[in-house]
Amino acid sequence: MNTDQKPIFAPSEMADSKSISTDAQLLATAESLIYLGNAVPCIVLILNKQRQVVYWNQRLAELLHNASDQTVLGKRPGQLLDCIHAYESMDGCGTSKFCRECGAAKSILKTRSEEITAVDECRIITRNADAYEFRVWTSPFHYSDKDFTIFSLMDISDEKRRHVLERAFFHDINNLLVSIHGHSDLLRLRASKDPNSILKYVDIIDLACRQLAKEIFSHRSLLQAERGESAVSITNVNSCLVLREIICLFSESRKWRGCMIAIDEDTDISPHLTRIHPVMLC
Repeated sequence: MNTDQKPIFAPSEMADSKSISTDAQLLATAESLIYLGNAVPCIVLILNKQRQVVYWNQRLAELLHNASDQTVLGKRPGQLLDCIHAYESMDGCGTSKFCRECGAAKSILKTRSEEITAVDECRIITRNADAYEFRVWTSPFHYSDKDFTIFSLMDISDEKRRHVLERAFFHDINNLLVSIHGHSDLLRLRASKDPNSILKYVDIIDLACRQLAKEIFSHRSLLQAERGESAVSITNVNSCLVLREIICLFSESRKWRGCMIAIDEDTDISPHLTRIHPVMLC
């Protein structure tokens, strides 16, 4: 075989259908295993030495909908989940160059080689362009003088999405607080020199506080939508008002002085836009 066709990461050897059926029948006699497998809230698979499924629980059926022994037994995890990389190599799941970075593949091989429990994360893109985020656990399992690997997956897509939202939320909150703090200092400085000039800073601080309240309300609404407690509503946005608020917030920042807000020449400019000229932050 040409070296370019050899497995890049995990062994490609697969057990035959008779061996798969024998292992599946053997594990089907373990009543306590079946009971526990269906009691846990995550997907549980048991793999043979060739990383093929010889046992699966009902959580997998809930994910795949059409799961049956005929469609599951003998498959590797990437094939079951329709991972795009499971079909890039003629040797199947675990053997493409991308599998080197797959947390599921690495976890399985670590358990097989070191006889320890391993935990990792993996992201799977399917051939239908669906995406899964899983946390995976693998553990060695010895039963009736045979070696298997318990492979369990938990969907953490919601957790990952919330993490992204929280990062954006705290970033925006921090920016607004910096603006409030900076303009408060300017307000204190100008108040002692020119009391008549403080109104502008009061307006800016008021705007930043209202923006802060909006950010908090928006984040709360997103969390409620995540929990299914509210519906997302769509409202119109006044782009001229948004532009005016941006200029107001950043007009006193030294960092942005001299910057120009450009407006595309094809933009349908509202007459109200003249109220916020000039757009040069200086």
